[in-house]
Amino acid sequence: MEWDNKLFSIGMKNWLKRRNTPDSGSMLLPRSKGKLQRKFLNIERRIAIFIMGILFRNYRSPQRPELEKISSVLIIPHDPIGDLVITSPLWNTLKKRNPQIKIGVVCSARNRDVLINEDVDSIYDLYSPNPFHVFKQMRLARRNRWDVVLSTAGFYKPTRFALISRFIAGKGITATMHTARPERYARIYSFCFKRPTEDEHIPMAEQYQTLAEKVFAIKFTENERLPQFTIDPESKIRTDLRIDKILNDKKHSRFILINLEAKVPYREWGIENVEMLAKAFYDAKIEVFILLSASTEFQEYYQLDKLHLKTPNAEVFPTDNIHDLATVIDRASLVISPDTAVVHIAAALRKKIIAFYPSLDEWLPYGVESTILCPDRWEPISTISVTKVFSTAVSLLENED
Repeated sequence: MEWDNKLFSIGMKNWLKRRNTPDSGSMLLPRSKGKLQRKFLNIERRIAIFIMGILFRNYRSPQRPELEKISSVLIIPHDPIGDLVITSPLWNTLKKRNPQIKIGVVCSARNRDVLINEDVDSIYDLYSPNPFHVFKQMRLARRNRWDVVLSTAGFYKPTRFALISRFIAGKGITATMHTARPERYARIYSFCFKRPTEDEHIPMAEQYQTLAEKVFAIKFTENERLPQFTIDPESKIRTDLRIDKILNDKKHSRFILINLEAKVPYREWGIENVEMLAKAFYDAKIEVFILLSASTEFQEYYQLDKLHLKTPNAEVFPTDNIHDLATVIDRASLVISPDTAVVHIAAALRKKIIAFYPSLDEWLPYGVESTILCPDRWEPISTISVTKVFSTAVSLLENED
């Protein structure tokens, strides 16, 4: 318990530091800053590719594997929670097409709970800050002998995950995609396919599916493309009771979930805007309650337990884990969020969404009715109009099935 408290204290200090530091994404940095560092990094990467290209030359361009004839596939997603959620069609579809196949998924401490009720055979933590733990997990994965390693994380850090994938795969097949240099990275992967550019706005969920389709020469159906999130039954029962009590006490039958927190502060809509939105619903006498969610650190930093909202139609709803939060999302009539993890979970649960994005990109909610609101260029999310959000929310609620 003492060690857990120390870890929490360290995590809290880092979180407070992040919140009190201007985010680099909101500032215009001179191109000259770090130019020499970027050159050295590029040289280092080229040397690594050259060496790995020689070491891995026997594994290039093998025969495409037939899904029905292989026994195991390991998927290495990127670290964020939303990334893991939109990767779910891969393990679900591969398992559906070949029920005998063994599926492994790489996770991190923050997204591991997403997998606890999924049809996955093996889980490895390769995102631990402890390098000894990571190497131990890599050795364990290698001993389990994976026929194919699909590295969707290789979209972002291709060199690093080429090395990890090859170490785990042994003589097996490794595959990824890359936007600018698929030919270069084809020297260190068995297959490296051309990835769409950001300007094409191809949903990332589809890009992950395209990787599996190209490797196994299959085609996902429309239903197979939809991400899924399986809520833990115990969390659902516990959280449902809490929601029912609030709705009964407040004499409401439905509610909106508003997520207050984003990965970086400049992407947050702001508590002041949320209070004004709640007041707009109250003044318009619209029969809907509002639940507010955020991480424990966020709630403590803003002292949300002492927050006195201007209207009685909203309150903070603490959740202990991702499955508690998913239950609230699943019960909501509408989800409003600046955070893509919440957005992708809501999409996987087929909920209506209002999502705040700095601009349109590859990470939009997939396979569900949603409205994307963006601020003017270079402006923070908090400048999105409360009136616009209110009118959009009312329209979505009126069309509720």
